[in-house]
Amino acid sequence: MSDEDDFLSEESYEFEFEDEDDDVIQSEVPDQDSTENKYYYAKSLKEDSLDAASEQMKALIAAADPNEDVEWIFKARKQLAKMAYHQGRFDDVLEYIGSLIQLLPKLNGNYAEDSISKLLHRYSACNDQQFVLRMYDVIVSHLQDSMASAVSGQRLWIRINMNRLRNFLDNGPLDECSSLIAAINSKLESVSESTQNSYILDIIAAEIEYTFKTDINLSRLSYLHRKASKVSSTITHPRVMGVIRECSATIHFYRRNFETARVEFYEAFKNYDEAGSDTKKKILKYLSLCSLLTENEVNPFESQETQSYAALPEYRNLIELVNCCETLDLKGYLYVLEKMKTENDALIHDRIFENASGHILHNIKVRLLLNLLKAYKTIRFDSVIRKLQLESEAHLEDLLIKMANQGNYHSIKVDFANKFIEIQSSKKEFLPSTLTASDVQNNLRILLAVGFNGLWTDSADTSNAMDIDYCPENKEQDAKCAQSVINSVIFPGNVHIRFFDWAKIGSLVEEWFGYMKNTFPALVRTTVTQKEKVFSEQQEDTAQTQNAVADESNDGEDEVLDKVESLQRWAKKIQSELR
Repeated sequence: MSDEDDFLSEESYEFEFEDEDDDVIQSEVPDQDSTENKYYYAKSLKEDSLDAASEQMKALIAAADPNEDVEWIFKARKQLAKMAYHQGRFDDVLEYIGSLIQLLPKLNGNYAEDSISKLLHRYSACNDQQFVLRMYDVIVSHLQDSMASAVSGQRLWIRINMNRLRNFLDNGPLDECSSLIAAINSKLESVSESTQNSYILDIIAAEIEYTFKTDINLSRLSYLHRKASKVSSTITHPRVMGVIRECSATIHFYRRNFETARVEFYEAFKNYDEAGSDTKKKILKYLSLCSLLTENEVNPFESQETQSYAALPEYRNLIELVNCCETLDLKGYLYVLEKMKTENDALIHDRIFENASGHILHNIKVRLLLNLLKAYKTIRFDSVIRKLQLESEAHLEDLLIKMANQGNYHSIKVDFANKFIEIQSSKKEFLPSTLTASDVQNNLRILLAVGFNGLWTDSADTSNAMDIDYCPENKEQDAKCAQSVINSVIFPGNVHIRFFDWAKIGSLVEEWFGYMKNTFPALVRTTVTQKEKVFSEQQEDTAQTQNAVADESNDGEDEVLDKVESLQRWAKKIQSELR
C-alpha cells in the first residue's frame, strides 16, 4: 500500500482511538444529523476527494455547538490540518494548528497533551524547516494565551519547547539554544516535582549536546553530569542515557582517566544502539581510541556487537591505525595519519581524536624505546632518533624526561653531554622501601643526641666547614629557617636541641617525608600484552626461518664452490701431465 493509500484509508497511529470509536458506533443506531455522524461521513470522503472532505469538515465546524461538540470540532480541525499538509498548503496548516491550540482548555488535559505530542511528532519531520520553526512559534504563542497557568498547559509548554530545542540542535541555528535552555530551566523551577522528574534529564542531556556542539567546557560538563547523577528517574529514554554516559566518558578522557572513559564510552554505545541513534558510530570510534590508550587486548571491532561496523568505509582508516598500534608499526601509523589528512577523513578534525592520536603516538614511541633499551646495552641518541623518527635531539630529551617522570624506565643512565643511553645492571633505591617517617624522626633524635654537626661540616676539622651566608638582614627568612626541620639537620648550628618541640616534629617530618617520596615517580612495570607476545614470537619464527634458508643457501653455494675448485684442480693436473 502506498503512502497516499495509507493516508486516505487510516488515521494512522495517532488516531487509533478513533477506530475504537468506530466499533462502538457500528453497534448503535447512529443519528444521521449528529455532529459525530457528520464527522465520519466527511472523513470517508477523503478516499474520493480531499477538497470535498475539507468542505464537509468546515461545514461541521460551522454547524456544531462550540460548547457541546468541542471534541468533534477539535478532531475536525485536526483532519483539516492533515489534509492541508498532504496538499502542501502549509499556511493553512499553521492556521488550523492555531485554532486547535485555542480549544485545548476545554478538553481533557491528558488527551490534549497526547494529541499535541502526536501532532508535533508528525509535522516536525517535515523537510521544510521554515514551516517547522513557524509551527513551533504558533503553538507556543497560542498556548501561552490559552492555558499557560494550567498544569497540563505547563507540561505542554515544556514538551513543545523541548521539541523546539531538539530541532535547533539537529538543524540549527545553535544561537537560539542558549536562551531556550535557560527558559526551560526557569519553567522547571516553577512546576511540580513530578513534572520536573519527567523532563529534568531531557533538558540536562540537551544542554550537554549543546556544549558538545559549541565548546567542550569541562567544568560545565562536570556540573551537568553531577546534576544528572542526583536525579532519581525510573524510566529514561536510552538516547538520553547515552548522552549522559558520553558526557561522563568525555570528562574522564580529558582528565586522562582512559580506562574509565573506555567503560563509559562502551555504555554510551549500547544506549545509542538501543535508541537507534547514528551517534553510536562516533562513540564506537572513541571506544576504539580509548582501547588503544589503555592498551586493552580486546579489539572493539572483534566483539559480536561491533563486527558489522568493521566493514563500513568510514572505519577503514581507524582499523588500520588499530593494527599499526598492535604491531608497533610506527611508520605505518604515521602513514595512515597522513592518508587521513589527504582524504579529509572527518575523524581527523575531531577534537577527541586529535587529543588521543598524540597520546597513542607517544605510547608507541615509548614501547619502541623500551624495546631498544632491552636489546642494547648502550645506544646513541642519533640511532634512537632515526628509529623513532623524532625531529631532533630536543624531542628525544623531552621523551626521556617524560618517561622518567612517568616511571616508565629504570636502571638506565642518560648521558646528555655525550649523547648516549647506557643500561645499568641494577639501580639502588634513593629511599629504602622499608623506610618510614617514624624512622626518620628516630634518626633525627639520634643525630641531635650525638652532636651531629651537619652534612656540610667536617667534624674532625671545623676549619673545613662550609662558609654559609645566613642573610642576617632578611629577618623573615631567618624565622622560617629556624622552624625548618630539614634546615636543622643540614645546619644544626641554627637551632639548639632544647628548642625542639618533639610534639610538633612528628607532623613536620611526616610532611617532609611525603614530599621526598613523591619526588621520585613510582616505577611502572611494563607488561607485554598477549597480542604483542604472539607478534614477537611470529617475528622470531620469521627471522629463524630466514636464517635457516640463508644457511641452506650458503651450504649449497659452498658445495658448488667446492665442486668448481675440484674441477679446476683436475683440469690443471691434466694439463701438466700432457705437457
